[in-house]
Amino acid sequence: MTKRLSPAAVVALKEALCAVYWYKADLRSFLQQCVSRPVLLANLNWDNYKRQVVTDLVDHLTSDPEKHLGDLTRLCHEVCAITTFRHLEQLDGGAEKAERARNAVAQLKRLVEPHEQAQKENDDLTERQQRAAAKLKANAAVRQKLEEIRARYMALVASANVQGRGSRPKGVLSQYG
Repeated sequence: MTKRLSPAAVVALKEALCAVYWYKADLRSFLQQCVSRPVLLANLNWDNYKRQVVTDLVDHLTSDPEKHLGDLTRLCHEVCAITTFRHLEQLDGGAEKAERARNAVAQLKRLVEPHEQAQKENDDLTERQQRAAAKLKANAAVRQKLEEIRARYMALVASANVQGRGSRPKGVLSQYG
């Protein structure tokens, strides 16, 4: 199953990236920390408008989700983790810019959190299944060992060799009686 970001989440990610970082240099610095392969950023035309740079990057990442799922996930996670917008409040019209960024990040969170929760539940289920399989395997090994012990016991009990079974031979008394 291919894991993809929903189209609404892709749009929200683009909007959040554009809203949170007013300057391209800040955006580039943030992206360098989030994207695992610097060549992705090197291939972007940083002379374009910021919105176009973000669109080009996110579109490239979503074009091959299996290859770039880690980068997309990290990018969404890191954008959703942004809680302070002081860097925007210091600009002209900063209050509006900060509010726009807050709203954009909140929208992305609303779209990404259910996916993250479902993924976490899926990961937890997989982990529980692996633990159960390991426990079952360990229990099977214990059952097999008990079966071997039982088989040896039954062979000794059914043996005609009294000495081999651990019983006293006839005529031999113990020190107690």
